[in-house]
Amino acid sequence: MATTGLLSAISVTAVETYTAHSGKGAPAFCAVQFNKVCQQQRRPNACFTRCLSTDIRSSVNVMHTLIAQTRKALEAELYYVALFTALSIPDMAAALESSDGRASGKRFAAWYEAWVRPRLKESRGRENPLSGEACYGFRCALLHQGRSQRTSDQYNHIMFIEPGHPNYSIHYCVVSGKALLIQLDEFVMEVLRGGELWLNSVQGTDPFEQNYSHFAKRHPHGLTPYVVGVPVVG
Repeated sequence: MATTGLLSAISVTAVETYTAHSGKGAPAFCAVQFNKVCQQQRRPNACFTRCLSTDIRSSVNVMHTLIAQTRKALEAELYYVALFTALSIPDMAAALESSDGRASGKRFAAWYEAWVRPRLKESRGRENPLSGEACYGFRCALLHQGRSQRTSDQYNHIMFIEPGHPNYSIHYCVVSGKALLIQLDEFVMEVLRGGELWLNSVQGTDPFEQNYSHFAKRHPHGLTPYVVGVPVVG
């Protein structure tokens, strides 16, 4: 990658470091944007350091951010978004703590049993009737086919009651033996609470940290050497 266009904005040392990170053949757009941002900041070396350190800073608490955004979706009454994301979290968490970094039905169920199912007993003092295996089956039907019914599972039909209706505050109520009514907001919060407890237990340990290094992250200043000056997720 040509560095001539950068020399007026940053030091030779910084150029060498940038070249080492960018490699050959990086898009010219990156160099132009990088040069423009550094000149605007009038602190080329500081700007350069900030761009290169984006990966390190943005990797902190990404799962916490996902949990926080899911909670905001719930508060904004974006119930599809909150529910679909909550059903995805056990898969991601189970993969992050696995030796090969992959998700599976068994790992989803085990993670749910350990971190989500006990939350009902904490809040309401009773056992959660929805097993990890049944929750995984529902997750597959909803996320892949958009369905809430599976005749082969523990419950033929799982329904989520929207919050805000005091006369229908029913949480994990079995109807006719094969249908399950769940309070949507409480279910989502149980998953999020389980996720927070899990994060506290695995941060700083392997294989979580090794897998987490590959987790999709938000890079507010771009991702060198591909693009600089534009927020990206990747």
